[in-house]
Amino acid sequence: MSENNQFERRFFRKLDEKKRVTEIQSEDDAPLPDTPVEQVRAEQTAGRNDPCPCGSRKKYKKCCGAPA
Repeated sequence: MSENNQFERRFFRKLDEKKRVTEIQSEDDAPLPDTPVEQVRAEQTAGRNDPCPCGSRKKYKKCCGAPA
């Protein structure tokens, strides 16, 4: 097999790989919304002075909310 033929095969193989990668990336890219999306939590979190949700009857800031 000649060197020129091997070069052409490698060249076109790499070209096909690049084309496949760009096709995959373009399918995953979704247009971003123009306005920011407001994030909403499904459940309320405990405030500092609320009772701890673990059931210890302490304030959250003295129980699970204390810095480690």
